[in-house]
Amino acid sequence: MSQDRRTLKFLHPTDSTQTYAAAVSPDSTPRFLIGKLQEAGFLPPAANASAYKLRVMDTNVQLDDDLPIASTDLGSGTVMVDSSLSGALGRGDGR
Repeated sequence: MSQDRRTLKFLHPTDSTQTYAAAVSPDSTPRFLIGKLQEAGFLPPAANASAYKLRVMDTNVQLDDDLPIASTDLGSGTVMVDSSLSGALGRGDGR
């Protein structure tokens, strides 16, 4: 992995007052970063790996799950975490 880390600030998908800042390798993929955000407890686990997507706040561009962030124009900045879970939270649990 490259040593040239980038500082990213992730915005929670359902509560924009919650943020998580991390210095990440440009070799990291969005799929890897989402997994790390779940491990850290910032995002709840999801049965579907594609339940979360990363989107660059400044450009509104969604990042490809499997392309390293080095292949994008994203330097340091804010990343929105989009979730398809928000529309399905009530399924099967009566809520």
